[in-house]
Amino acid sequence: MKRKAVGGRPTLAESLAKRPVDEKQRKLFYNLGLSAPSSRTANDAEKWSTTSATGNDVPSPSVSGSSSGAFLAEGDSDIGSSVSCRVANASSSFWMAEIERMRQKYELEMQSFKSFILREVDDVVRKLVDQVVDAHALSGTRRFYHKYEREDRAGILKAFEELQAQHPEKSKAFLVRRLQERTSNCALSYRKLHRWSHAGPLQKPGPRVNAAFELRVLDSLVYSTLEKVDDEERAAMVANVVYSHDIIRVAARKVAATPEFVSCPYVSKLKFSADWIKGWLHRRAMRKRRCSTQLKELPKPEEVQARMAQVQKRIDDGKYEANQILSGDETAMLFGQAPRYQYIPTTAGRACTPECDEKARFTTFLSGTAEGMLPSLSILKCASKSAYDLSKTTTVQNLQKKRGFTEQDGWSFGWWERTLDVPSKKGGQPISTKCRRPYLIHNSEGHVITIQNNAWMDTVGMVMLCDLVLEPISKQRGGLLLVWDNCGPHKVRCVQEAFAAAKIAVEELPPRMTGELQVMDLVVNGPLKAAIRRSRTRSLFNFFQLWKIRRLTALAEGTEPPAFQPPKPKVEDGLAVLFECLRVNLTTPQFVASLDKVFVRVGLKKSAAAADYVKYTSHSVMGTVSPMDVLVGKREKCVFSEQSGTEAATFGEIATEFIVQSRNAVMEDNVCLEETEGVEEDMGEPGDSEGDEGEEA
Repeated sequence: MKRKAVGGRPTLAESLAKRPVDEKQRKLFYNLGLSAPSSRTANDAEKWSTTSATGNDVPSPSVSGSSSGAFLAEGDSDIGSSVSCRVANASSSFWMAEIERMRQKYELEMQSFKSFILREVDDVVRKLVDQVVDAHALSGTRRFYHKYEREDRAGILKAFEELQAQHPEKSKAFLVRRLQERTSNCALSYRKLHRWSHAGPLQKPGPRVNAAFELRVLDSLVYSTLEKVDDEERAAMVANVVYSHDIIRVAARKVAATPEFVSCPYVSKLKFSADWIKGWLHRRAMRKRRCSTQLKELPKPEEVQARMAQVQKRIDDGKYEANQILSGDETAMLFGQAPRYQYIPTTAGRACTPECDEKARFTTFLSGTAEGMLPSLSILKCASKSAYDLSKTTTVQNLQKKRGFTEQDGWSFGWWERTLDVPSKKGGQPISTKCRRPYLIHNSEGHVITIQNNAWMDTVGMVMLCDLVLEPISKQRGGLLLVWDNCGPHKVRCVQEAFAAAKIAVEELPPRMTGELQVMDLVVNGPLKAAIRRSRTRSLFNFFQLWKIRRLTALAEGTEPPAFQPPKPKVEDGLAVLFECLRVNLTTPQFVASLDKVFVRVGLKKSAAAADYVKYTSHSVMGTVSPMDVLVGKREKCVFSEQSGTEAATFGEIATEFIVQSRNAVMEDNVCLEETEGVEEDMGEPGDSEGDEGEEA
C-alpha cells in the first residue's frame, strides 16, 4: 500500500525524488524530512492510531524523535491518555527500524555530497594551476593595441616556446589562443609567429635609409669644425641654417641632383614629404627650438680659459668667500609685452592679443652670490633736459603716491648727489659735473628705484648703484668681488674709482660670453621676465571677468555693449611683480641650490668635491655634432665641405683628424673625394657603403 502524506506533508521518498540531480546547477537539495509540521489536529491523530491498530502499514514518519513526542503529547491532550499509550506501544519497534533506515540513507547522501564537492575543488585547483603556469610562460608579454616593437616580438616568441614546453600535448591553435587572450590581439596567428621566428624579431622595421645621402643633406645645412681644448677634440657647430621644413626639402633635392646620387634608385624614389623630413630630423637628433638669441662671433675657447683663469686667480689671491663673489648684470624688463602664445580653436586663422605697448620697459640691475640674491636697482624712464641733474622731474614722487610704494609700504624718498668726472661727448678730457637724482629705497629689503631719460644704465647710474646698494654690503662683508660684462659704463674711470673706494674689486667676463658665463643671464633673468608675462596674462583674465559682466548687463538693458579693450599695463605693476618674484620665487632653497650650481659651473666657485675650478671647454650655444653624423661612408675617405680663402676644410677633420688641402689642388682635381692613407687607418678596412643604407644613425 502506498504511503500517504500526513497532514498534507510529502513522504520521504517523494521529497528525495524531487532533489535535482544536475550537478551543473551547483545546488544541492537535501530534504531528509526531519522537520515537523507546526500543528496537528485531532482527526489526523485519530486516523493515524486507527491505521496502526488494524495492522495496516504505518505511514512513513516525517518527524524526528522530539517532534514525535510533541505530536503524542498533543494527541494526549486532544483524545486521551489511553489512546496515546496504545499507539506508543504498538509503534515503538517500527520507529526504531525507520530511524535506522533514515540514518543509512543520510550517510549515503553525505558521501555523494562529499564526492561532488571534491570533484568541484579538483576542477578549480586544476584551473588555478593552469593559470599560474600560463602567467609564468607569458611573463615577457603585455597587451598591445597598435604595433609590436622588436623587443615585444622577441618576448612573444619566447612566451610561445615556454607554452610549448609546459603544454607539449596541446595543439598550436590552443597555444596561440592563450597568446591572443594575453595580448588582446585576435590577429595574432601561428603564421605570424612563424614569420617572426624565421625573419628574426630584432630586424629593424621601416624603409631602408641611405646614410650617405642623409649626411650630405646635413652637410649642406650645417657646418662644423674641430676644436681642440685641453688635448680633447670637439666637433663644434659653427653655422646652422636648418630653419624650416622647406629649407630641408630644398637641400635634399639639391643633393639628390648631384652626380653621386642622381642614379641611386633609393634616392630617386624619395618625394621628401613631411614624414621623411620628420624622420631625417629624428635620425639626426635635431629638435625644434624657439630662436631667442642672435649669433655672435665668440672668442676661442683658449681665450675664454685664459681670461677666466685670471678671474679665478683674483679670487684665490684675495681669499674671497662665497658670499663675497658677486655676479651682476643689467637687463630690460618689458612689462608691457603681449603674451607669447594663445590656445585657439582649429578653425581660427591666427592668435591675437589686445593692444599693448611693446616698448614699455624699465631697466634693472640684478646681482647675487652663491648664497642668494642681493637688492636690485631699477631705472625708470623720465623726461629732462639735463642728463645729470634730474631734480626737476616728478616721476619718482608720483610713483610714491601709488599703492604699494608709499611710506606705509616701507618706501622712503631721497636725493642722491655727487660730483663726477663724466666723459666728454666730443672725446676730450672728462668734465666735472654735479649729478643729482631722486630715488626710492625700501627700508627692509634694500631695493632702489631711480630714473634716467631713456631708462638706461649709464655712468651716473653705475656710481649710484655702488653708493646705495653695493657699498653697504661691502662694509658688512669686508669687501666684494664683482664679475660682470664689458658694458661701456663699466669701464669709465669715475666708476672704477667709486668701486675701488667702496672696496669692491671688479673683474670682466670674456667679450660676448654673457650667455655662457653670466650667472644672472643663466638662472635669474628668465624667471623674472616669465613672472612679468604671467602677471600680464592674469591681469587680462581678471579684466575679462569684469568685462563679461558689464557686457551681459548692457545686453540686458539694451545699451551698447562695451568692446574688449583691456587697459595697458603700468610701470608700477611691473615693479610690483619684480619685487614679489625676488621676495618669494628667488629665495627658496631650490633656487639657492641652483644658483650655487651655476656659480660652480661657470668657474666662479670651487665645487666641494673638486680641488680646482671648472674649465670652459667649448661653445655649446650652437651645439655639437653627433659622432654618427660626422663619420663618412666606408668607401669615402674625405668629403669636401667648404672653401675659405686658400684652404678647404673637409669632413676628414671631423671624422679623424684635421686635414687641410690647398684650394688649387681641389679645383684641379674637381672631385669631392680624396684618398688618404691616414684616414683609412683610422676608419678601418674599406667596405661596401651600400650595406649602411639600412642602418639608422
